[in-house]
Amino acid sequence: MKARPILQYIRQKALVQLIFPLLLFIAAAVILVNQPLYEYFFVSDISASEPLVDSVSREEHYVRTEARDLYYTGSDYYVDGVLTGHYYYQLFEDYCRIYILKPAAGKPADIYINARTVTGKIVRADLSTNALFDSMANALDWTPAGLAAVCDPYLVSEVVYFPLLSRILFILVLISVLAGLAILIYTLILLIFPGLSASCLRLRRYGDADALLREAENELKSDVLLNTGRLVLTPHFLVEYNADRTAIIPLKAVLWIFHLRDMRYSAKEHRERMYYSLRITTITGDVFTLRDYHKNELEKIMDVLTEHYPNFFYDYSEEHERMVNYILEENEKELKEKRKNKKGAP
Repeated sequence: MKARPILQYIRQKALVQLIFPLLLFIAAAVILVNQPLYEYFFVSDISASEPLVDSVSREEHYVRTEARDLYYTGSDYYVDGVLTGHYYYQLFEDYCRIYILKPAAGKPADIYINARTVTGKIVRADLSTNALFDSMANALDWTPAGLAAVCDPYLVSEVVYFPLLSRILFILVLISVLAGLAILIYTLILLIFPGLSASCLRLRRYGDADALLREAENELKSDVLLNTGRLVLTPHFLVEYNADRTAIIPLKAVLWIFHLRDMRYSAKEHRERMYYSLRITTITGDVFTLRDYHKNELEKIMDVLTEHYPNFFYDYSEEHERMVNYILEENEKELKEKRKNKKGAP
């Protein structure tokens, strides 16, 4: 009975797994593009006497300016009842600009500020500034209409320049974009070059990975000993088709096999049930855990393995664990010695 080709299966799963990172990347990129990133990091310098409407027309919404002779209007800026800023005005003959400056913690607003570098966002004055014009006009002995005529319809708000929530959002979205892009690129690589998957590359530890993969693919076509749908046994390989990490195990490298079981709730069956897993240790020290099989599936797998490969260590025991650890330690010593001799060779 034929089994699914390994490379074809990896491609199919990569195609399915492409959907989530693609959606994540697109959604995060759309959010990121709609953030005023340029203005956050490339703030425009403008003159304190330059009308803000000119900056708005050039789409320079975030600006830096050297403000001088700032006077407290006596009015404050509140958000949800919380003091968030103080209104100041700057008057140049026939031009008046209003600023919302951040308050100093625990200190009242300064009546007069000689000079200050203000970095903020240009925002249009809303209807709430009518009361502000009234109080300013009284202080300056002007009429509200006369003051409104010389006041810029836009103001510079220091309290909304890249606030904390925007920074957090930007960082989270940027991480999402980078993560989505990285997963997307990796998934595309697997779609085009499935042989570069971790499952295939891991075969290098057992010899020529390409040759082993070709041998496994050939046996899956014509020489299958057992096929449960998810796990396939051939004369020389055990292959588990897994969406997360397909296992391709050369049986000649297997040392020890035993099963595990645990009781868990099954959402599909709406009850507690016993799950069985197969733990496989190879001569290189790799440990594969083939999870969540039914008991009858596991019994079939173990029957075929014990019939065709009687030299494995089967089932768990302390003696088997000691023997396997000893063999792995000796193999590691032998590999280290080979590396040492190779380095010392002329």
